[in-house]
Amino acid sequence: MNEIIADLMKVVTDITEGEVQPDPAQTGDDSIRNLGLNSLRMLNFLVTVEDMFGIEWEDDLPESVLGSFEQMARYITEQRDVQYA
Repeated sequence: MNEIIADLMKVVTDITEGEVQPDPAQTGDDSIRNLGLNSLRMLNFLVTVEDMFGIEWEDDLPESVLGSFEQMARYITEQRDVQYA
């Protein structure tokens, strides 16, 4: 799961052209939300994550998944497990 978190953080750095560099020590509650991404960057982040990991965000996704690197990595792991089961 740490590899997924590192990949997610790299996506943030890439889409913000280095303007936002997440702290690897900050992965818990609100760790994504606290980065201050505007709506366009957040949308770009979510679309890039979908493409990178081959997942689709569910309509009833808990808000905590979109706000936390740990929760998002856990969600991605669960979605990949379902796809390959």
